[in-house]
Amino acid sequence: MASVARLLAVGVVVAIPVGLLIAGVQLALTEGYVALEYSRSDFPSDSFGFAPSERLSYAVETVRCLRGGGSVECLTGMSFPDGAALYNVRELRHLGDVVWVLGGLSVVGVGLVVFLVVCFLVFLLSDMTIRIMLIKAIQWGGTLTLSILAVLLGLALLRWDQFFEAFHRLFFADGTWRFEYSDTLIRLFPEKFWFDTALNLGLFAAAGAIALITASSWALRRIKRRHPDNQDAASQQAMLEQPDLSP
Repeated sequence: MASVARLLAVGVVVAIPVGLLIAGVQLALTEGYVALEYSRSDFPSDSFGFAPSERLSYAVETVRCLRGGGSVECLTGMSFPDGAALYNVRELRHLGDVVWVLGGLSVVGVGLVVFLVVCFLVFLLSDMTIRIMLIKAIQWGGTLTLSILAVLLGLALLRWDQFFEAFHRLFFADGTWRFEYSDTLIRLFPEKFWFDTALNLGLFAAAGAIALITASSWALRRIKRRHPDNQDAASQQAMLEQPDLSP
């Protein structure tokens, strides 16, 4: 049981930053988030003719098509009032890639939920030593998240162009994600939108990590007050069995 618990602890450490990222992405794929971003005073206006309400309507509809296992058919059906397609072939190809990436994230998210349910069951059925190990894994996962965010947010703030390009190269083929400023996709979601979203995802994940670190620290203090002997023994064992996360 102890070896299984150690594997689960390593999984918890890794799952926390991934889970917080996926949760943040799901939050960004909501009508409320898009509307909030559009309401910012420094959000750029469209220089090619979209009225603010029309622009927001198209952006919200696009997000609806992308969210929850969306399909390219939904995006293909979007059109201007005169019947012309809202997105051209290149834009639809890229949005199809986005749908594929988001679908992959959804699968990972479901897997994380199942994994965390298993961890919770193990937590309930285990002795105090293993419980403390899993709680400490939450602390380590929160700390790992903050460490990763410090690097990524630093890069985004100091080298946004390189960060933006590296992100797209990671998930999309070269030449499939660059568009003209007059293309609908850029008009609805200008670079300012993505810069703000990157920062907001980072802040969301940081807040989640801090909350998890705070909650797990409180839980460990509570255990120490109630079971001082178990806490000391578990601390020594956890130090010996701490997952090696070095590259």
